[in-house]
Amino acid sequence: MPIFEIEKDDLLGLDDGQLEELIARLCEAEIAAKGHAVSSVRWGGSLTAADGGIDVRVTVKEPTFVGDFIRRRDTVYQAKVPSMAQAAIKKEISGKDTSKDLFQELAISQGAYVIVSLKDDLAPAKLTERRNLMSEEVDKLVTPGSVALDFFDRSTLHQWLRQHVSVQLWVRRALGTTLSGWRPFERWTNVPPDADDTLIVGEGLYLSLPGKNADLPLVEGIPAVHDLILTSSKSIRVAGLSGVGKTRFVQALFEEGFETDPLDRTKVIYGDIGFGVEPSATVIVDTLVAENRDAILVLDNCARDEH
Repeated sequence: MPIFEIEKDDLLGLDDGQLEELIARLCEAEIAAKGHAVSSVRWGGSLTAADGGIDVRVTVKEPTFVGDFIRRRDTVYQAKVPSMAQAAIKKEISGKDTSKDLFQELAISQGAYVIVSLKDDLAPAKLTERRNLMSEEVDKLVTPGSVALDFFDRSTLHQWLRQHVSVQLWVRRALGTTLSGWRPFERWTNVPPDADDTLIVGEGLYLSLPGKNADLPLVEGIPAVHDLILTSSKSIRVAGLSGVGKTRFVQALFEEGFETDPLDRTKVIYGDIGFGVEPSATVIVDTLVAENRDAILVLDNCARDEH
């Protein structure tokens, strides 16, 4: 099995909130891979709350959007840890006061509605039964065929997950089965979780770039480094004295709020060589190349010879 992947049945260890976040992260990764804004994805809340049938919603403005696991430009996901048999599907679609409003919205937008069931792992015939049952219930609320419908079981969810390495790393952290030292996008510095982690870009902080005649303030350096990463065919080394904020600066390249669009945080893999990583950075790079993965690898405390 490829080193990033987890077993399909390991997903059963996710709780309801983690399942919702997994779906949202997969949506963000697919959206970003197709060149659209991750802000198109909205999610949050408890799976057991009265949410009107929405746990994750993707709304892409561009009319030319063609997704894969995101079925339409306007797609709603309902995440469920328990098995969703006939009675549960009927209750989920027809048993809520807000259901009709939701499906009328989706009918107008020619959208899609997807139930994701973690406990279910079904044969093709059983999947077809679930989808047909969904159609029967939705057709009572809106014009038949006006909303695309699908049912994702655990195998489908696992297939989606296999497409996105960084999300696989997040799942490993959620389940406590991490690859030692390897992390997805998050706070990479040692700032306490409840402390302000805002990048300091004030006077006196400058960045030097190859071929530039003058030092750049950090607020200008971030777009410049962003462009360098996207246009260079080589690995890029960020050098500076210990403690000046190199890690926080690199983290900022993946964040909103600067003069350029951030780098794609859904495909970044971070490892701190100074604390030790397993497998090694060389093995990770070889694996990414062999699997033809589109990824950004950030190596902290990487020695010059290893770089």
